[in-house]
Amino acid sequence: MIVVSSLEVRNYGEWVRQVRTARVIMNCPDEMDVKAMCSWTRRDETAEKQAECWKEVKKHMYLLGPIPRHVFDEEAFSGRCGAVEFALELTNDVTVKECFPRGGESPRYSEDPSHRLVKVVREIYAGGVSLFNAPISDYLEERTLGRLPSVAE
Repeated sequence: MIVVSSLEVRNYGEWVRQVRTARVIMNCPDEMDVKAMCSWTRRDETAEKQAECWKEVKKHMYLLGPIPRHVFDEEAFSGRCGAVEFALELTNDVTVKECFPRGGESPRYSEDPSHRLVKVVREIYAGGVSLFNAPISDYLEERTLGRLPSVAE
């Protein structure tokens, strides 16, 4: 059985305790993946409509990162924007240091609103695999660190 879950611990915590499981981390889709998804969902429409859709999806990705369930649906996008704004309002020095660890620390899984600002990144290198938290988008990284000049230094 495969379970796909967000970083919200409550989504899979109990299931993990009851069933023998293995955690698999996948990177978010990149821009070309999302563009292909956009093209596929609009495959029966004109080139102009497809271009219009891509322009909107690209704007959503810039603001929230490449999360398909939030960039393709306007209602989901609006809801996520509200959740992100709430998370940004609660951001302080402590949450930034916990969400964006520096140098070899494992990713943090949290039920805090701050999890909406990060993604877990998987890097493969010759000696193995490295997992770490990173900002979900450049825009949210700027907004997060912009609120805390002492952390940005």
